[in-house]
Amino acid sequence: MSEINLYNKYRPKKLSEIIGQETIKKLITQTFSKNKLLQSFIFYGFAGTGKTTTARIFAKAWNCINFNKEGDVCDGCDNCKLIEENKTTDIYEIDAASKSGVDNMRELVLNSQYPSLHLLKKIYIIDEAHNLSKASWDVLLKVIEEPPENVIFLFLTTNIHKIPETIISRCQKYNFSRLSQEELCTLMERVCEGEGCELAQDAKERLSQLAGGSARECLTLLEQALLSFSQNITLADIEKVFSLASKKELLRFVELVITNKVEEALKFLEEFNQANKNFFNYYSDLFTVFIDLFTYKKTNNEQLMKRLDISEIEGLLNGPFLEYLGVMEERLSRYLLSHNKYEWAQFTLFKLMEHNKVEATIEVKKEFPKEKTFQIEFTAPSKVKLVTDLEKKILFGFKSSSKSISQENYMIYQKLLESDKIDERLLDLFKKISQRWKLLSSQRTIIVVFSEDLDVIKFNELAEEPEIKQFLDTSFFKEYLWIALNESDFNKYLELARTKTNAELAEDVVFDSSRKSKIFRELMEILESN
Repeated sequence: MSEINLYNKYRPKKLSEIIGQETIKKLITQTFSKNKLLQSFIFYGFAGTGKTTTARIFAKAWNCINFNKEGDVCDGCDNCKLIEENKTTDIYEIDAASKSGVDNMRELVLNSQYPSLHLLKKIYIIDEAHNLSKASWDVLLKVIEEPPENVIFLFLTTNIHKIPETIISRCQKYNFSRLSQEELCTLMERVCEGEGCELAQDAKERLSQLAGGSARECLTLLEQALLSFSQNITLADIEKVFSLASKKELLRFVELVITNKVEEALKFLEEFNQANKNFFNYYSDLFTVFIDLFTYKKTNNEQLMKRLDISEIEGLLNGPFLEYLGVMEERLSRYLLSHNKYEWAQFTLFKLMEHNKVEATIEVKKEFPKEKTFQIEFTAPSKVKLVTDLEKKILFGFKSSSKSISQENYMIYQKLLESDKIDERLLDLFKKISQRWKLLSSQRTIIVVFSEDLDVIKFNELAEEPEIKQFLDTSFFKEYLWIALNESDFNKYLELARTKTNAELAEDVVFDSSRKSKIFRELMEILESN
C-alpha cells in the first residue's frame, strides 16, 4: 500500500470523479455555461463531504481553457497543469483555524488588488471560515461586496450559522449533503479495486454506517481495516477491528431489554465491557435497531428498515420503542460527559427498562363477586398526581438534587458562556449566577442563585419566553424547570428541605412537562410572601 493516506490518494481531480453531490456539480457547470460572473461562494455542510476537493476543482474550472468545451476540467492545458503541480501563486488556500486574525485578512485584501501572474483568475480558498473573527469579516466585507474582476472567493465551513449574515447574503451558497450508503459503498469499491483487495458487501454496508455520510471518515475507517486485513475483508473482521457488536448480539440484548431480564442484560454488558468494546458505537447501533423496530411496528413495511430483516424481528415488536428512543437520544448526548463508560451503559439500561410495561392482577372483594377478577396495565414507574404548588417543587428539587447531574449541567453552562449562539440577555444573567452553588440540579429542576433580587425576577421572566425555553431545553438535552432564587430564599428552602423526607415530597410532586405559563406568577407569589 502506498504511504499516502487513502483519502488523499483517491481524492477526485475532476467533477466527473466526485461521488454524490449531483446538485452541486450541476450548479458549477451552469455557472460557466451561462457565463455568470459570480465571485463569492460559500461551500457548507458536514465534514468530509467534499467541500475542499470541490473547491480545488472549482479553482481549476475557472482557469481551464477547455472547460466550456468539455464540460469538465481537462487536466491537460497549461493552466490545469500549473494548478495540479502547485506551481502557481494565483491559487491561495488559507486555513482560517490558524490564520483568523485581522492582519491576515488585511494582507489578503491587499494581495487581491494585484492582477494574477499565471492564470485567468486568482482564487482564494478560505477553509474553516467560521473561525474568522468579526473584525476579520469586517475587513473582508468591502472586497466581497466589490471584488476585483479577476478574483474569486471560496469560503468553506461546517458551521454556516457562525458566518455573519452580511457575508452570507452576498455569496452563492452551496450545501454539501452527507453521502448515502450506496454512494459510500461505490467509493469503497473504487478504492478496493485500486488497492487490489476485496471487501464483502455487508462489510461495506457496516463501514458506510460507521462513516455517517462522510467520505473522508469512510476511507479512514477502510484504511484502518486494510492495515489489519490486507486481502479479503469480512463483516466479522470489521467488527473485530472497531470493537463492534454483531447484529446477533444486538438482537439478543434487545430481547433482554424488552423482556425485563435485568440480571442477564447486566451480565451481557459486563462481557461487553471485558471485551473492551465501544459502548457509544454499541448504543448508537441499538438506537438504529429501535428505529427499525418502531418503523416496522407502525408501517408494517420491511423495506423501510435499515439494519434488520423481516426474519430477525419475530418476537421483538412488543417494546415501547418511542420511549426507548427518547432515552437513547438523551443518554447518547451525555456520553462524553460521563467519566465511567461502563456505569453509563448500566444506567442507560436501567432507564430503558424503566419504560417496560408491567401487569398486575388485582382481586376486588367487595364491589364484585368473589370469583371475578380483572387486570389493569400500567407503565412503570407509576405517575403521581399533578399539583401546581411550586414551593413543593422547589423543596423536591433540593431534596432530589444530584451531584453528577449538577456537574454535567455546570459543564454545559460553562461552554455556553463561550458560545456566540446564546441570547445576550440570557448570557448576561448566566454570568451573574452565584458560583458558590453553581447549578443545583435534579432530574427535573435546575436551581440557580443570584445576589440581586432584580436579577432573580429578570431570569424567571426570561426563562418563560418560548425561544429561551427552547434554547435551554436543547442546550441541556432535557426539559428542566429552571428556578432562580436570591441567597436568602435559597438558604431558607435548603434548611426546610432538610426537615422533609423524599417520600413526603414525592407523594405530592410531579412536574408538568408542558410548563404552564403561570409558573412565573406562582414563583413570584412565593418569593413576595417571604
